[in-house]
Amino acid sequence: VGAVLAFLGCVLGNWLSTVGFIADAESVSYMDVLLGIDYALFPEIMAETFSPMDILFYGLAIYEGYKFSFREVTDEEVLQHAGVRQS
Repeated sequence: VGAVLAFLGCVLGNWLSTVGFIADAESVSYMDVLLGIDYALFPEIMAETFSPMDILFYGLAIYEGYKFSFREVTDEEVLQHAGVRQS
């Protein structure tokens, strides 16, 4: 799950940066672009703005998301974040 969420976060980041570039180029607000864009063009826009460097970032995000999914959480950490004091 961590790897998938990390990958989706990268894709969303690329999408939002593309929206920002479009908004700046057209001198409109980001919301105007987000609400006015034809989302059927999403795959085409993402393919057009894709660079080989994206593979590196996607790979790193997937790896780290996967790796951090298996971090062990101790009982002390759970109790500390739950606001329960140990005696």
